Amino acid sequence: MVVFDDMELERKVTIYEKAPWQRAETYGEWQTRSGDIYSPKLPNDEPLRLECSHFLKLVEGKGDRGKVARDGAMVVRALERLTDSLRTK
Repeated sequence: MVVFDDMELERKVTIYEKAPWQRAETYGEWQTRSGDIYSPKLPNDEPLRLECSHFLKLVEGKGDRGKVARDGAMVVRALERLTDSLRTK
């Protein structure tokens, strides 16, 4: 199980080791076992600052502009499909 908490400064992601252990007597139920709890260290960088910094580097001619354009086009196509599917329902 993974828990994401964007408000937490030190432990944004916590991973709990849980897994099915054996079937219980009733249908569809499992007994689970619990293991270690792990919180990887993640940087506290501001997402918008990172995006703006990346954009400015592209404007300066650094980085792969073609890849960024292809990625952006894929996002726009996905959003258009989602919008179309909402209109048909």
